[in-house]
Amino acid sequence: MVSDHSSVLLSLDWHRECPCIPDWHLHVETLEDPAFRQSVGEAIRDYFADNVANTTSPPIEWYASKAVIKGRCIAEIVAVWRTLVEEVETQERAVRDLELASPGNAELKQ
Repeated sequence: MVSDHSSVLLSLDWHRECPCIPDWHLHVETLEDPAFRQSVGEAIRDYFADNVANTTSPPIEWYASKAVIKGRCIAEIVAVWRTLVEEVETQERAVRDLELASPGNAELKQ
């Protein structure tokens, strides 16, 4: 039988292959409660999948409300999320800035 921890990691594997998303799954792995870790992991996976497919997907709080586990509040889940989403956005901005600064891109604009 696969442990909760392993099943979360397996379900999140496709994000490890995506270069535009940093190792956010490592943050999820640090959550101590296996049920909470799995719920947050699945909700974050859904959030990123929906945002890749649709730029007008619901806010983080909507996904967090789906991931609430007894003893955990939406604010706690959103706090985990915000950190992860900020890392993704920072990395995406850095990639865009590099692309815009590349010499080939400057030639295309002229």
